[in-house]
Amino acid sequence: MAGSACLQAVSLIGVDTFTVQVQACLTPGVPGLQVHGLPADAAAGVEERVRDAIASSGLDWPQRHVTVSLLPAAVAKPGTGLDLPVAVAVLTANGVLPRQACADMLLFGELGAGGAICAVPGAVAAARHAAATGIGTIVVPAANAAEARLVAGVRVVTARTLRGLVALLRGDPPGGGPDAPPAPPVLPPPGGPGGLTGARQADLADTQLPDSAVLALAASAAGGHHLMVYGAPGSGARILADRLADVLPPLDPQAELEVAVIRSVAGLRGPGRTAAIRPPVAYLTPGTGPAGLRGHQPGPDDLHRPGVVSLAHHGVLRADDLQRLPAAVLAALPGVLVQGAVDTLGPHGHCRFPARFVLAATLTPCPCRADRPAHCRCTPGQLRGHHARIPGRLLARLDLHVHLSALPAARSADTLSPPSAGDQNPTPASTAHPGAGATSTAPASTAPATAALADQVGEARDRARKRLDETGWSCNAQVSRRALHADFRPSEYGARCLRRAQERGELSSTGAAQVLRLAWTLADLDHQARPGADHILRALQYRRPFDIAAWAAARSPRGASAASAHPAL
Repeated sequence: MAGSACLQAVSLIGVDTFTVQVQACLTPGVPGLQVHGLPADAAAGVEERVRDAIASSGLDWPQRHVTVSLLPAAVAKPGTGLDLPVAVAVLTANGVLPRQACADMLLFGELGAGGAICAVPGAVAAARHAAATGIGTIVVPAANAAEARLVAGVRVVTARTLRGLVALLRGDPPGGGPDAPPAPPVLPPPGGPGGLTGARQADLADTQLPDSAVLALAASAAGGHHLMVYGAPGSGARILADRLADVLPPLDPQAELEVAVIRSVAGLRGPGRTAAIRPPVAYLTPGTGPAGLRGHQPGPDDLHRPGVVSLAHHGVLRADDLQRLPAAVLAALPGVLVQGAVDTLGPHGHCRFPARFVLAATLTPCPCRADRPAHCRCTPGQLRGHHARIPGRLLARLDLHVHLSALPAARSADTLSPPSAGDQNPTPASTAHPGAGATSTAPASTAPATAALADQVGEARDRARKRLDETGWSCNAQVSRRALHADFRPSEYGARCLRRAQERGELSSTGAAQVLRLAWTLADLDHQARPGADHILRALQYRRPFDIAAWAAARSPRGASAASAHPAL
């Protein structure tokens, strides 16, 4: 029909997408633009930006009234990614663009001053939607080009200005000229929390971490088990937790795309595809609140933004000094660990973000940050209050508890130097002491290189993946309790050890399932077909949390006198 056009666009609610039909119709009346299908304030913003972009680009504005309908009208459409398809629909209805130019094409972008096509969050999700719905081409801002090309099966067309896009769709040489806005700079991907890529830390071989701690690190990475490391400053607790991301295997293409979608919706733009994308790392800090944890919607017309737990999806969530986190965040964490997703509610309704990660947390044994009971100055009440901040529901979800004492001065985290050739009897990196339970670290080891440990983790994951093929699970930590007892039973002696622990009241049924999952991971690392008694016993040792009573009872008279002379703050 003359004076009308219909294009396809995409809108996002969280990481979920849906197709929006953009219908433009010219009718007799006072020249102007009216957009239906958005709240009044959002519609007014789109109308103003579209008019300014078309006028600034020197393109013909219709001399009739223009009505644009965004269908389905009853569904919320947050964000500004509909600016570009509305402008192209108006130009197509006015005859500036041929109708067939936008066939089998999805448009996504925001219009800025002077007709610039500006970057928008969610370009990877939009490109994935185009591929999933069979649309062959998507038009995105030039600043979003690299991330949109992460999606296979769809052709990505980019433009920096509306005038340049019109010339491209017409088949004309791209328009430039002195009035064309300069290309926006492409920033390097942000490092640190939630990064798609990450530089490896210092090698494990340069540390003096004990064998039991290194094994716990490997088990956490191989089986997806959550890790808690108890240790004072200088003990290597943070060093151990930081290495978890380094030994995780690279993301597979599906996981890589899921991570890219979350980062794109968060507004974190990175470079194009690389040979091996490292798992992301995100950090919980004392400044993280419930909204920062789960995700939020900054304004009624803004997109839902993922929280820190979603930025850690398929990667590692780090939390140092766990007791310093807000109580609301600590209370919310167990539910996230169980569900593997978070739900948020905003003006546009319900939104769900994936959040399946491995938690690597550290906790100081006492408020005075002593590395062993003999040096502790805390009262029993202070000790209890320190550990009471960590909810029992959260501790119950952590499969691996490791306690580290201070590294020797010559091998501290600041030096990380290997022993000299003449040092035949190096000082142990840590010693067993009360409070550490059965997971106390033994005298120090010859820790393997990070690359060697990563290879062991990869081999263990491959064994688990073959065993779990066609079950829908990718690692041992995801196996259901029913499947553990029906299809993945340990050896007869191992089952007997687990049953005795339950009879003594040391384990609940849920705890027994977690021990069995960890035992399967230890068996995979040990190249065993199924877990035996030694794997069950080791898993039971790792499961024991910090023993407050044993720590307090083992304090020496010197520590008690120091506590009275110098009360802890």
